[in-house]
Formats: sequence, C-alpha cells, structure tokens
Amino acid sequence: MKKYIRSNKLNNFPKVTEAECSYTGGGIFVFLGAFNNGTYFIADYPFWSLRIVNEDPRPTFWGDDSETDAGYPTWQEAHLVKDVNDNDTESFFSDMLNVVYNTQSSGYYRDSDIETMMYDNKHR
Repeated sequence: MKKYIRSNKLNNFPKVTEAECSYTGGGIFVFLGAFNNGTYFIADYPFWSLRIVNEDPRPTFWGDDSETDAGYPTWQEAHLVKDVNDNDTESFFSDMLNVVYNTQSSGYYRDSDIETMMYDNKHR
C-alpha cells in the first residue's frame, strides 16, 4: 500500500482576519496581523517569510526594547508557534495581500505596491 504525503505547498493556513502593511525602506515591507484561530503573524516581502506567534505583535512591534518588544527575536521566539518555510507561504500571502489591499489605507505604500506583490506572489 502506498502512502501519500501531503505537500507543504498545500499548507492550509487559518483565514487572515486583519492585516496591516508598513514600508521599512529598501524595498522591504512588513506585515502584521491576525488569523481567525487566535494566532497572529509577522511576515515580510520580498523574502516571503512567515512567523506565526501566539500573541499580537502589533502593539509593541515598532518599539526599541530588545527584550520586550515584538520586533525583536527575544519576544518572537518566546511567542513562536511556527516558522513557515518561504517556499510554502504562497497561499498565505495571497490571502493576506487581498486583506491589506481591500482594507488598509496607508501613506507607507501605494496600491500599486500591493498589486506588484500580488503579481510576484503568483509568479514565484
């Protein structure tokens, strides 16, 4: 009997309920938000990285305390649920970018930036 192993490419992520985008400079965008299962995420473009955490990173992400603020590895590792390989994040980015595009207005990026990311995500 053959066993079939489900590919990580088919990774089923919880639904993104909230997402916000910030441009950090140098072509790098950071995304923070929430899933419908009570977990949260930290993601970025153009690296397609995804870190799932058990506490909302948004309140302290941009702080400067390396021990207690969510933008630093100490906080992230203490709240880590899962790091997702960047090759397995296409479905997450598709969902999340749609949420950002349809809900967030920001001076930190243009709609065309999000459209470019959507295109890049489909063709990576």
